[in-house]
Amino acid sequence: MYPTSKTQMGIQLAQQGRRQEALAYLRQAVQSEPPNAEVWLWLAHVSPDINEYRNCVYQALLLDANHPVARQMQTALNQPTGQPNPASSGYSAYPTYPTSQPATMSVAQPAYGTYSLGSSQPLYADNALINNLERKRNRGRRVRRWIALLFFFGMLIACGVGLRFLFLSDAFEDWFYNLSWFDSSRTVHFTVNAADNVTQWEVEVDVPETWLLADERVESWRSTRDRLKSDYPLADGSPTIWESVEADISQIVVDPTNGVVQPPVTLIETGGDAIDRDGQNVARLQLTQIKTYPPGIQGDDCQKMNAMTQVDQATLQPQADSQVSYKVQNQANGRCIYVLYYRNENGPSQLAETVYVLKVPVDDLTYAEWQLSVLEQSRTDYESAINKIIDTLQVRASVNPIPTPEIVN
Repeated sequence: MYPTSKTQMGIQLAQQGRRQEALAYLRQAVQSEPPNAEVWLWLAHVSPDINEYRNCVYQALLLDANHPVARQMQTALNQPTGQPNPASSGYSAYPTYPTSQPATMSVAQPAYGTYSLGSSQPLYADNALINNLERKRNRGRRVRRWIALLFFFGMLIACGVGLRFLFLSDAFEDWFYNLSWFDSSRTVHFTVNAADNVTQWEVEVDVPETWLLADERVESWRSTRDRLKSDYPLADGSPTIWESVEADISQIVVDPTNGVVQPPVTLIETGGDAIDRDGQNVARLQLTQIKTYPPGIQGDDCQKMNAMTQVDQATLQPQADSQVSYKVQNQANGRCIYVLYYRNENGPSQLAETVYVLKVPVDDLTYAEWQLSVLEQSRTDYESAINKIIDTLQVRASVNPIPTPEIVN
């Protein structure tokens, strides 16, 4: 008899066909008891894993290189899966056993004595067991591959959904279209004179490349105006929008009593695609007033602009069908701009448009008021341009040098 119960119990359970129970005992036996080739072979016989099976046969042959059953098991392992056992074909390089009575394992081990198998099922090289273990391993591999593929495609779908929401977000769109290779804006500079011809206001703003300053002194504007007048004439022969807004910028002055810019300075859309879409109702930016702050407005630029929003909210009466919104926004230069915007449906064209009233600090006493008009149907197309205008629009006051009188001798 074996000196411990683990080996004895494991073999007995294996002979009774209780493989799962035998597995635990035999695994403990090969770890905790003196080496024995037959215990390794019984462990191979009940193992559910082909790699463990191979290791058990290998360990048995290390202990007894001529063990007939171990060699027969090794031969079965070395032949292709599903092929018959060489022993059953009548030829083998190793000892074979009659197929009618499977070969029993030799139990003659001096260290243990003997363990009689009696009439219980003996141990033998089982090709069906090997093939079954191989099938389990291959099935496990296929399952793992499918899990990996499902995980991979799941990650692709998740990434696709995430990227879709990212690409549709306003923050991404603003960032994307502000990249240098998408930036189709240009910086416009011009000067407006005060009525006293001493004070000047220097204007700077970034607008789309197709927006031009409607200054009739400039040849490029005149040629563009004439082309648009010819390409997009009005049926009744009245002046087009481009003719209506043009002016000689050098002759524009600011009324000292009310701050009104007479006539307004206009930057207007001249691009063909936009005109085809919006007709004579193209987007435009106009300087309308340069005036002093209301009484009681004090502090830095941002404090003054915030105070202006409170004044407007208390005094403005928006139309019943128009929602007025107020906000103060920081510009890239660190100053603040006050943006008031509303939806206007009562314009000459009877098409709804979004009107932005932009109030920009000039100096400690004055601010400039602009009006940006865009058709509601085209507002999303101009969203990046609108943000660029709000971020870059600035007006600075300066003083013209007083010319020295010429002395005539």
